Amino acid sequence: MSKPCRRPTRVAIKKLRSEKKRQEKVLNAKLRATGQVPHSAAPLPNRSSAFATVDECYVRRSPVTDGVAYPMNGESEGRRAA
Repeated sequence: MSKPCRRPTRVAIKKLRSEKKRQEKVLNAKLRATGQVPHSAAPLPNRSSAFATVDECYVRRSPVTDGVAYPMNGESEGRRAA
């Protein structure tokens, strides 16, 4: 027989998170009341790349191409896909 999983359930995880947030709010309120600045976590960026476009990524990451981007989506260098 297998042993039951000790990992908390989704509901238990959500309860722990909400309790932690409540405690942080109480602590931050106390810090503000004493005139201190509460600590806050640095926000994480919601992106996977610092480049604006895929072409910019290719140009900046591969100096061998001398600024020429790779063709994409079945495109060849001379023609574009319809």
